[in-house]
Amino acid sequence: MKHRTRYRNYHDGPLAVATLALSDAVHALCGPQTAQTPGGHTGRLDSRLQRLYDALNDTSVSGHRRASPAAMIPAWIDALKLKMAINTRVAEITAQHTHRLAPTTTGQLDQLRRKNYRPQDTATLRTIARELQSFVIAIDDLFAAKPVILFDPRNPTEWAPCPQCGHHHAYRHTDDGQTIRTPALLLTVERGSWCTHCHATWPPDRLGILAAMLGHPTPTGVLT
Repeated sequence: MKHRTRYRNYHDGPLAVATLALSDAVHALCGPQTAQTPGGHTGRLDSRLQRLYDALNDTSVSGHRRASPAAMIPAWIDALKLKMAINTRVAEITAQHTHRLAPTTTGQLDQLRRKNYRPQDTATLRTIARELQSFVIAIDDLFAAKPVILFDPRNPTEWAPCPQCGHHHAYRHTDDGQTIRTPALLLTVERGSWCTHCHATWPPDRLGILAAMLGHPTPTGVLT
């Protein structure tokens, strides 16, 4: 019964693809997840949505595992805002397609997944799937390890310049419409380094090269 929707629309062409995309997006948001442990074993995690809810009662939110209580407040607010946005939007979408709304966001997502759709709903399903996937990305970003800021070894009070474009900083817009200055170069061992100004990237296997270009020692955890 769980995956009946996938097979019921098998001969409907684009509708089948759109229905499957919706089912996958719902699962990515509220289905259990798996992760590799350091020992190479596969572990089971709660759903992204549940981890977001749990984060509001936790002391470690948004990658800040050792932050002071004061430093935790912005991360807690980000988690709360994202939770409210997801709950509100999922309820709005589900209300457009069902007569009786389930009391929880997870239940509403299940309603969307189980509903029988028509071929003329294909474009709408694609749009819903993309919006749900954007929530998946937002949750992943919230819990991702925060990037390291690189400083210029020749002038330790300055952010390091991007070797590609030469910029030390970039600008981004906040939710309240302000424009703030941010470092150009950011780095994580898992993702590598990237420039927020020109969008040049250095994958993890090239971090040693980037460090040499900047005059830095090779970052910890990088193989050379």
